[in-house]
Amino acid sequence: MRPYRRGRAVPRQHFAGQSPEATTGAIAHDSAADLLAGGQAEAAVLAGVSADQSLAALATMVPVVVIKRGPAGVVASGGSETVERPALDVDVVDTTGAGDAFSAGFLPAWLAGMPLAAALDAGQDLAARAVGRVGASPMVG
Repeated sequence: MRPYRRGRAVPRQHFAGQSPEATTGAIAHDSAADLLAGGQAEAAVLAGVSADQSLAALATMVPVVVIKRGPAGVVASGGSETVERPALDVDVVDTTGAGDAFSAGFLPAWLAGMPLAAALDAGQDLAARAVGRVGASPMVG
């Protein structure tokens, strides 16, 4: 997962091989992060809880949490708001780069101050385009 501040990314901390307790403490004390975005498995490890409980746990540590769940869509929490979006109904050719494409759509929208739901939609739209082609090659044309 990657912590972000509005206007700049916070340097990624390395969590590989650390216990859930160590990683949870690292996130809890990173008050510089405004947003934590990543996949469902990463969220569970960082929170030290099950994947289903990770959003609520991480939301107590970071103001905005976005958890990408692949074919199950995306869920996010910001303040008192929780927003869930299903994956868009598209013909999937290759999932390579789908999470990165989501971030490429979500982050500019969120950083521009769009509502959380609209920023998630922007991420979902770009991810849907990415999975409709082979590989993580640029979308030309």
